[in-house]
Amino acid sequence: MCSTVESAWQTVSLLFLIVNAIVNDTCVKGGWLRLLSRLREKHMLVSVVFYGLVGLAFLVWTPFSGYPPHLVLLGILSLFVAYGVYKGRSWAAWLIVGLFFAYTTFVLVTLYYALYIDLALSFVVVVFMVMSWIVAGYALEKRRYWSS
Repeated sequence: MCSTVESAWQTVSLLFLIVNAIVNDTCVKGGWLRLLSRLREKHMLVSVVFYGLVGLAFLVWTPFSGYPPHLVLLGILSLFVAYGVYKGRSWAAWLIVGLFFAYTTFVLVTLYYALYIDLALSFVVVVFMVMSWIVAGYALEKRRYWSS
């Protein structure tokens, strides 16, 4: 039990250091106003927040679920998408499409194994699937506003 708690704490500490470095880099280059002005477009804010939080949630959840590699992969790809949308990169659209299929597969497999065992988990997973479809569709519809 202690090793799981310690490894979870190490994961959270590492994620905190990464987020802190990104925020400090943004603050040095232009402050919080630059960060907020970059996210002034609603579609960017929704996409960056959704994919960033999902990525962090998958990476934080990893130690508690026995280190499955697919959670790590989905978490890292979600953080890449959040970064790509924030910077306005055209490759982020391809990652959004890939994550759309990966999230859908993850949710369907999770529902197959947990539908009648844990109804609360099933409900949360279905809500996540619907939100991921909405955010992916919304982000891909607004991709013409990305700079490069």
